[in-house]
Amino acid sequence: MSNGNNQRYRYRSLPALVGGAVVILFGVLLLGDSVIRGSGRSAWLSAFGLLAGIGMVYLVSVRPAVIAKDDVLLIRNPLQDIEIPWGSIDELRIRYQLDIEADGQVSHAWAVPGSRGSRQRDLRRQLRVYDAD
Repeated sequence: MSNGNNQRYRYRSLPALVGGAVVILFGVLLLGDSVIRGSGRSAWLSAFGLLAGIGMVYLVSVRPAVIAKDDVLLIRNPLQDIEIPWGSIDELRIRYQLDIEADGQVSHAWAVPGSRGSRQRDLRRQLRVYDAD
């Protein structure tokens, strides 16, 4: 991947991104309605609750990403960014999410969820390896 122009490839879960965007849009509409029609303490409490909910949805659905650069793999989870040099990665596997094993530590990427089918294929592959032994 090192061709001198420092390319980046970004991977995200499309269903989480679309679902998060829909929920955020709905929350913004509710927030606007609360500001326009509401009054007093209840309007402020609902606005605060909606802002907190919108922030949580953003953190869980929109922010997570796996970014492959020329020299490192950047995992952007809701509250943590992890940079792993390509040379130190020992294994990549998908279970419930993408697991990256590097230097004896396992990091999990929220942005690449594993499907039931991918787990079944992985299990069949492991069983074939055990049968070959």
